[in-house]
Formats: sequence, C-alpha cells, structure tokens
Amino acid sequence: GRTTADLAAIGLTTQRTSLVCWDRRTGRALSPLVVWSDLRGADRARELQSAGFPVAAQQAVAKLPDMVAAIPDGPALMKAGRLAWGNIDSFLLWRLTEGIVHATDRSQAWPTGYLDLATLGWSERLIAHQDLDARAFPTLVDTWGPIGEATALGAPVAISAVVADQQAALIGQGCEAPGLAKVTYGTSATYDLSTELRLLGPTIPPFVTSSALGDTRFCVEGMVYAAGSALDWLRGVLRLGAARRLERLAGSVPDTGGVAFLPEREQVDQRGAGVCRAAAPGRSPLAPPGECGPLQSAAPAHTRARRGPGQPKPRHGVSPGQCPGWVQQAGRRKAAGLGGGGPA
Repeated sequence: GRTTADLAAIGLTTQRTSLVCWDRRTGRALSPLVVWSDLRGADRARELQSAGFPVAAQQAVAKLPDMVAAIPDGPALMKAGRLAWGNIDSFLLWRLTEGIVHATDRSQAWPTGYLDLATLGWSERLIAHQDLDARAFPTLVDTWGPIGEATALGAPVAISAVVADQQAALIGQGCEAPGLAKVTYGTSATYDLSTELRLLGPTIPPFVTSSALGDTRFCVEGMVYAAGSALDWLRGVLRLGAARRLERLAGSVPDTGGVAFLPEREQVDQRGAGVCRAAAPGRSPLAPPGECGPLQSAAPAHTRARRGPGQPKPRHGVSPGQCPGWVQQAGRRKAAGLGGGGPA
C-alpha cells in the first residue's frame, strides 16, 4: 500500500460555504457543520440585501452571526481571539497542519459572501456591519503554491493547493479558457462558464475560479440546488431502495413519454421536490437518459452566460457527482446539444 513517503504534495477541494467554528486553543469544533444548502439564513440574507449587500441565503454570511451567537460564550471567545471559523477546507487545513495554518483561497472565500472583489480581501465593511472580529477569519492564500505541511499524517507532506469543488471541476475538465464550460451533477446541478480574466458585468455575478501569483481568473455560474438530492427524495417517496434500482427503472424505457420532472429550485422537503406530469400508459414515471429536470434547468444559465458581451460560444465538459450513471450520460448528450463537444 501507499504511505506518506509516496506523496509529493496534496491538495484540498471541498464543497463551498459550509461553515464550522472551532476553538483555537483546544482544536475542538464548537458547532456542527452547517452545509451550504441550509436555508435558515434566509431572513438574515434579506436583511443584508436591504442594507445593500448582494448576498444569498446559501452563503455563510447569512448564517455565521447566528452560529456564533448560538455557541456558549461564542461572542466572548471571538473577542478573545480564540474562536476561529471557516469553510470545511479551512477546518481540514487546521487539522492537517495541527493548528498551524488557518487559511482558505479566494475560490472558497468568494462563495461565503465575505470576499471584496475590488480588493480581493475580506470585506471590512461587511465584517463591521455584522460586528464580527476579523481575527476569526482565515488567512487568504493563493489557490496553489506553498500553503503548509500536513504533519497530522504521520510525516510532513506539503499542502500545495486549496480550491472550491466546482472550480476544481472546471479546472480538471480543462475548461479554464474563456468560452469553455462544465456541468457537474451531484447534490446540485452546477454550470460554470469560464470568462478567464474578464468580469461580464453586474447582471451576471462572477465567481473566482482561481487566484495565484496575482493572476485572478473568473467564471459565471448557474445552479439547480436539487439534482442528486431530488433523486434521493424521489427514491424515498416511491420506496425504491438503492439508487441502482432507480437507474435500472429509468433505463428500462427509451424516452419520457411526456413526463417532466422539475426539481424545486430552493429545497427538497416533505411537500414535494417538483412537478411530474402524467406518463403515457405503460411508461415509467421516471426520467430516462436524455430527459432529466436538472439537465433542462441548466439551459437558462448557459443562455444567460452566452449573452455576455463578446463571449465566445461555450464548449462543455460534464463531471459526475452523486447522480446515477444515466444522468451523467444524459448530461454529456445534453451538454453537446447546448454548445458542442467539449471534454467529457
């Protein structure tokens, strides 16, 4: 088997804007991990929007103040410099380096809602607005380069990259050049189109793809929040058991027979994940390859991005996540129909 001696370096990629707080002195987590899809910050997001901060309920900025307030002595620990917070990548860096490195990169920092794109630093105005202590925030580092040493693995191993999951997929698919895009099907369905060094304008919010050695690259993104999670809901409602049964059932018919399944945009709960029109007699009510609600819903993001001034026609790659194989295959066909045969 492999040992740490076989590793030249390691990199971290994790889901974005899922936040946790911990005690710098003990290293103990002070809170559960609150994942990006948790919408309990919706009211606070609306308050911040009214105050002129363009944020969304999924972002850490809409949940961090309440998380700190819910921790016993949380505000006092923050003022004393003991409370640290970050996305899960920051916590992993802290643990791997045994408390030496508390950091994140800008592809991870931007989705939290706290990054100021004008300075590429933390937004002092927003931190002050929420009465938070900047010392609790991770240090911003380059996406790749010397970040620290993972001494917790038994022998020191260089940590040389930290990058957000969707941006990592964009880079991994070879889609960094402007006009190249990827679609990832996992818990969500996420479409990212590289604009490289360009910001398309205020009507198309940018995401940071990477930032290293003073070179910051951007992309635009569209997301359907419930993709793989919608299929999990569907399996539960229909009592189908394992995902393989869903895949076999979906593959048993050549087409949808007029069925449309569109996941709810915000969340999947007991009220229902979407709308399903009646199928023709003898047809499966599940979307077979080639017709899946998340695939259909990726199209508006693609169209909107293409309307950016001077934007070249996108080509696409498709990344697998938690969705069954037939969704991934359908995604490749759908991507080809959206804009040509990018890397798959």
